[in-house]
Amino acid sequence: MRKLWILAGAALAVLLGGSSAATPSAVEMLDAPQLVAFGDPAAPSRGLVLSHVTEVVTVPAEQCTSFAAPASIPVTARLGESVAYGSSLYTIQAIGVADRRGERVWLVARVAVARSGCQGSASLWDFLFLAADGTSHGPAPQGRRGEFTSYEIPAGGWATGLVFFDVPRTAVAGGSVGFRESPFAVSVTAPTPIRPYGLWPVPAVPAAAVPPRGYPRS
Repeated sequence: MRKLWILAGAALAVLLGGSSAATPSAVEMLDAPQLVAFGDPAAPSRGLVLSHVTEVVTVPAEQCTSFAAPASIPVTARLGESVAYGSSLYTIQAIGVADRRGERVWLVARVAVARSGCQGSASLWDFLFLAADGTSHGPAPQGRRGEFTSYEIPAGGWATGLVFFDVPRTAVAGGSVGFRESPFAVSVTAPTPIRPYGLWPVPAVPAAAVPPRGYPRS
């Protein structure tokens, strides 16, 4: 399976928009850019919005691909690069920080999960923030438009959206956003990940992100 992410815009580091699941024949349309384009008052008014087009080239459904495990876990990747896990490709496309004033901030990540020739699922609880000291933080569910929630992803399809983390300001530097090795090994009531599988480092100078309150409720 091969994916091509085409990102438009100069010096924009935070990819903000809606959440969606799609099949390879469709072009993903993000909520936020559409709202901005039509002058909708519900559009986010702060932070950066980066429009993009997603193209997914896939194999027939009968050619279900299970990617080989890497020699070393966790796998570290650059923003926009994919990490293979089972029959899925996980990608952290962008990371930004929204100031909460005080000792905590909102870390906002735009994530994507694509499937090979197999149907599968992906959830908000797949993701984590790992601080430099090894402390892990689960996502903070918001129930807002644009948030990555839970998807049944068709063979060759993908799902994308935002994940919000409520973290100490001091934890941002040197931290990483990633996904955990076994999403089903942890209770939903205690979603702190046990072992990260893929990690994408937070940029040294993360861009300003739109905080959760900048998105209307779903």
